[in-house]
Amino acid sequence: MTKSMIWEINRIYSQGTGSTAYGSCTGTYGVTDPTAALGTSSAGLTYGSRLASGASMLYMYNASTGTLASSAAINFASIHAAISHFDPATDSLQDVAEAINHTFTTSSGGSLLTASVVNGQLKLTAASGYNFRFGDDSSGLYAALGLNTLLTGSTAGDAAINSVMTSDPAKVCVGHVGAGGLAASGDTTTATAIAALQSTSVKFYVNGKATSTQTLGGYYDTLVGTVGSDTAAASYQYSYQSTLASTFKEQKLSVSAVSLDEELTNLIMYQHSYQAAAKLISTADELMQTILGLKS
Repeated sequence: MTKSMIWEINRIYSQGTGSTAYGSCTGTYGVTDPTAALGTSSAGLTYGSRLASGASMLYMYNASTGTLASSAAINFASIHAAISHFDPATDSLQDVAEAINHTFTTSSGGSLLTASVVNGQLKLTAASGYNFRFGDDSSGLYAALGLNTLLTGSTAGDAAINSVMTSDPAKVCVGHVGAGGLAASGDTTTATAIAALQSTSVKFYVNGKATSTQTLGGYYDTLVGTVGSDTAAASYQYSYQSTLASTFKEQKLSVSAVSLDEELTNLIMYQHSYQAAAKLISTADELMQTILGLKS
């Protein structure tokens, strides 16, 4: 549930923008093999299986004036001819970096935005005097790589708020890049879309089970119901087994246990028997002494 929730929130949030643009940005999710297709298990990308073919928009700005310098979807035509969009079945993290480096160039051949792979993560760095914002992404590439995301991690044990957002509140995506590269202040597109997740059916991937589709709230209700049912069943089994064990114990003790009352009674009986035997011997001894005395 946590993994699906993080993905769905980041999927929406990563397409938004804060009040300030990025000078550089490094993804929070990395790969084990930068040359493997991101949608395959060989890449080792946490959310690689949820990627789709599609386009990912980026906007470049003049840092001093804030005016739009360039805007385009990451162009993969330099990677695979005639196909300009991202394809998770064939494109690797190295391919993504190369495509970005070929997409945002100046008329003189310089690069407005440089992409590189650092420790298995994608790092974007704007040229001096420029910055950038993220836009619409139908492929889920930004969310999968952890670029401009709200949450990090993928489990209940490591889920957290992205430190980029906590260290610089101006990066919190309260807006969305619109027509002409304008990032309108107070745009609620991102927040509204995230709020709508409570009633939106999403996919849940569970190891060993078929993929299910339901709302986050519905999945949570099912989870709580399952835990409650399992807890009640475990409690019943505990009571039943405890009672059964007590019954068997009583039956065993009735056959093999030692009764203190019975043993005390036997001890008194043996004590009296000993005293009687001792009295008999004492009387016989007295009779023998009397007989011997009569002879002498």
